[in-house]
Amino acid sequence: MRSEKQAKHQSRDGRLTCVATRYKQLRRELADAEWGDDPRAELIRTEFRHFEALMKQGVMYEPNF
Repeated sequence: MRSEKQAKHQSRDGRLTCVATRYKQLRRELADAEWGDDPRAELIRTEFRHFEALMKQGVMYEPNF
């Protein structure tokens, strides 16, 4: 198991996305897009569902490549 210090270091790695942080960002973006009838809502919803699934699987970071 990784130590907390290692996890913090890894989250600063530009090659990785923190799943929880991105999930929260997308949740806000989706709410705003739906409220404002933004045509990008469906694209945001797709990415949101992807990160939601990762959260349910317990994935903490996703590579950006």
